[in-house]
Amino acid sequence: MITRTRTYVTESWAELKKVAWPTRRTVVNLTLIVIVVSAGLLTLGPSLDEGEGEGGGGYVEPTGPAVGTLAVVAGPGLTFDGVENGTFTAPAGIVEVQYSGDNGHTLAFREPEFAGFLLGPTPNPPLKGKVELKAGEYDIYCTIPGHAAAGMQATVTVAGA
Repeated sequence: MITRTRTYVTESWAELKKVAWPTRRTVVNLTLIVIVVSAGLLTLGPSLDEGEGEGGGGYVEPTGPAVGTLAVVAGPGLTFDGVENGTFTAPAGIVEVQYSGDNGHTLAFREPEFAGFLLGPTPNPPLKGKVELKAGEYDIYCTIPGHAAAGMQATVTVAGA
């Protein structure tokens, strides 16, 4: 066992002597390059705005008064207002969505124009927010994994103005 260990150490040392190690100056120069590039990427990253509106592409609530209210209650269980895959109606225009009910649920819209709109989780704020709805149908759902599939989703129907 001692012979094998001695052979291993001797051969490893011989291989290490064959390596062309960088000079101190090369190590310092490459380290400085890494630091400068990292600092540049760090300062550039937050300045890239890939979305529209304020806050770098997050959802921006419409301004102005609401023309109606959409009140949604989480629960009981994995439902909105006690109904799996339920339906709601709302007027066209700016609508205030009010969310309440059982703890640990969220409310979001599936439509891309509402990306970033999220209420909850209940009972934590924000539990109300405004959206601008046009005539048509919109899907709301709980973003907690498995909840929408279990029925915690609904359709919001908006009649023409």
